[in-house]
Amino acid sequence: MWKIVTNLRALITRATPAVTMATYNEGDIVSIHSDHISEVHTMPIKHLIRPFPSELSEEKVLSLMETIQDEKLRHNVPPIDVMWVKGRNGGDYYYSFGGCHRYEAHMRLKKDFIDVKLVKSTVESLRPYLGAATPDLR
Repeated sequence: MWKIVTNLRALITRATPAVTMATYNEGDIVSIHSDHISEVHTMPIKHLIRPFPSELSEEKVLSLMETIQDEKLRHNVPPIDVMWVKGRNGGDYYYSFGGCHRYEAHMRLKKDFIDVKLVKSTVESLRPYLGAATPDLR
C-alpha cells in the first residue's frame, strides 16, 4: 500500500519546476475512484461543478501551469475524476471534488477544456459528499 501512495504522490506532487516530473503511464495507480476507467474525455471546464473551495499550494499550481503549457510534458498531468450524475429528468451534472491543483492551473491558464475520467454516479452516491445540501437534480 505504501508503494502505491508513494507512486501517487510522485505523480501529482509538483514540488518545484526544476524537479523532474513522473510520467503518467497506463497501469499506474492514480485514483481509487477511476483507476478501472481507461477512457479519458476532454470536457469544457465551465461544466464542472466544484462545491467546495480548494486549499492550494502555490508551488504546485505554478509547476502544473508550466507542465500544461509544455507540449512535451502535458501528458504527464493525469486527468481529474468527475462524478457524472444523471438528474431525474435526464440532466447531466459533473461534480469534481479532487484535482484542485490541476483545475486551478487550467483556470489560471484560461483553458477552456480539461481532461477528465467520468465516474458514472447517482444522486445517492453524491449525498455523502454534500449531505443536506444535495440539490434536486433534474
